[in-house]
Amino acid sequence: MNKVLVMLLLSVLSLTLSAQESGGSRTERIVGGLLDFGSAVMQQRAEKKQGQQPVSPADSQEPGTMYKLGKSVGVLVQGITDPAYLAKQLGAVLKETTELTLRDYLNRYKDEGKEYARELANIITEKIVNHEKVASVLDSIRMLCWGVVIYLTIISILIFAMLWRMKSINERVLRAIEELKNAK
Repeated sequence: MNKVLVMLLLSVLSLTLSAQESGGSRTERIVGGLLDFGSAVMQQRAEKKQGQQPVSPADSQEPGTMYKLGKSVGVLVQGITDPAYLAKQLGAVLKETTELTLRDYLNRYKDEGKEYARELANIITEKIVNHEKVASVLDSIRMLCWGVVIYLTIISILIFAMLWRMKSINERVLRAIEELKNAK
């Protein structure tokens, strides 16, 4: 969309410049017609919006393409009579375009930097893990963990065995008590 708008502005500028060389009245008619067309479109949009409420604040704040085109043509017309104004407006457009380009470049640079940081972190992690002292510490921690697992397993088996034994002893005691009751 921006490319189409730029091409349209360049064609209007070239028509304006060629018409200026051949005669001023034709240039005024072309630019006047474009401005009238732009203002008519803006008038139609304004009438439509009066019947409807804006959907969101962003829609009501952002000017339309035809408005931008009309404003650009107005800048060109005024720039023909006042070159300083045209230079100021072109400078503003160039500044905005440069900022957008730099912002896009910065975002791509950030994404590449994140990828690089991940790769670098993976390389550093691999080197740290493969270092002798770190590897020996990790082995010691693994051995400690396995020791804790074995200890807890043995303790769990012992507790289970003791509970099983207590259950069987309780069953014998209950049977003995019942036999004594039955014997009385």
